[in-house]
Amino acid sequence: MKKLLKPKKCVTCKTEFNPHSSLAKACSPKCAVEYTKQVMAKKQAKSDKARLEEMKALPQLTKECQQVFNKFIRLRDWGQPCISCGTPHTGAANSFDAGHYRSVGSSPEVRFDPRNVHGQCKRCNRFGFDSSAYRVNLIAKIGLDQVEALEAEKTAKNYTRQDIRALIITYKQKCKELERERS
Repeated sequence: MKKLLKPKKCVTCKTEFNPHSSLAKACSPKCAVEYTKQVMAKKQAKSDKARLEEMKALPQLTKECQQVFNKFIRLRDWGQPCISCGTPHTGAANSFDAGHYRSVGSSPEVRFDPRNVHGQCKRCNRFGFDSSAYRVNLIAKIGLDQVEALEAEKTAKNYTRQDIRALIITYKQKCKELERERS
């Protein structure tokens, strides 16, 4: 005697049906075909997304990496005062920038160096950068030897797409860890 299976809901039309096998997911061949189309469309979308990710140009990846890196800096320096003027962090999500001590344009080799980037109020970062105050506070924060090493850094960094992807993964993970700590 054949054992009756428990009724299930069809994955496509959501009506209840008595399955003929424990693997049945659809109530009819029509729903099964529709379900198969949905599964194939999801697989295709995933494949397309992966292909688009592989095709990203280096400038696109660099921009994405800069966004993730800046988020990391903001999370790392959360609650600390502005590195330049000492203005307290207000707690608002976008009240502080990730300000570079040595600019990206003149020193691309330290673009993603966490020693070079610190929480800075928007006013100081965008309108009135005072490098001497930044330097004094940077020495107090990371030490004179680290600041001098940062200033002496001249080694050109020619990041490959794989290097940038690795940095993105690293800083996304660090952001998750910092967000977990703050929760």
